[in-house]
Amino acid sequence: MIKSEISNNIVATVSMQSYKKTPRGNTFNKHFPKIFNSAYNSRKGKFLEDNMRNISSRIKHIFVMVDEIKGDENGVNLLHEISKFFRQFTEEYGFNYKIIVADASIVNPDVINQHFSSTVSEPNKIFFRQNFSKNLPLSIENFTFKKKPVTIINSNAYPAKILKITYKLFIESIEFHEELYLQKNKPLKEAVQKQIIKDIKYILKNNPSEQIIVYIQDKEKLAELITQIKRFRKFEEKKDYLEIHANLRDQDKKEVKKIPG
Repeated sequence: MIKSEISNNIVATVSMQSYKKTPRGNTFNKHFPKIFNSAYNSRKGKFLEDNMRNISSRIKHIFVMVDEIKGDENGVNLLHEISKFFRQFTEEYGFNYKIIVADASIVNPDVINQHFSSTVSEPNKIFFRQNFSKNLPLSIENFTFKKKPVTIINSNAYPAKILKITYKLFIESIEFHEELYLQKNKPLKEAVQKQIIKDIKYILKNNPSEQIIVYIQDKEKLAELITQIKRFRKFEEKKDYLEIHANLRDQDKKEVKKIPG
């Protein structure tokens, strides 16, 4: 595409599976450099400076974004692979490249230095850390990571001064093997779903006037939850509940805006 000069702008998206290694050991970084094949000498293992300058004269800006980096055990490893690739770029090539990483758990440099420095795989997780700085609506902080300048941009949209969290821990101890891991009917997920329904029932019974927000990153599970609630009480859409997700129609979005703040 670059060699034939079809376009001066390229937008490419990949799924979470791109974090994974294939059975042959290939990763995202095996294929990403192919964008620059016309400017790479595979025998010498280096880029051709004139060819790279020719590309940057048309496509100067390169933004690579890794979203939900801690939502996959190989997310950090992917970040290191991308960073390693761009370290081959010199100023003479003329590119302006930026690596953008997004995750709600990235709140300060300490989290990044502690959990992003190693490429060892970690289970998907959420980080909690006491914040001693002011909770500004929008904050920008600069520091150095891996000898490169980094900027952290945090937005704090939570309106309350105090947040109380009640944890319910679910533990399933089983011997791991691939076939078991791929099973769709996982007892642990079913137990969590049942507990959510139990909590909703309790709140609806004891505090019926309170607003309940159920946050689930799985539309199928959300639909299942609504179906189960309808089995024990009258539960009408737009009257008793609203669904909020990426595929909302314009009319549904108007209903969401009517929700009191």
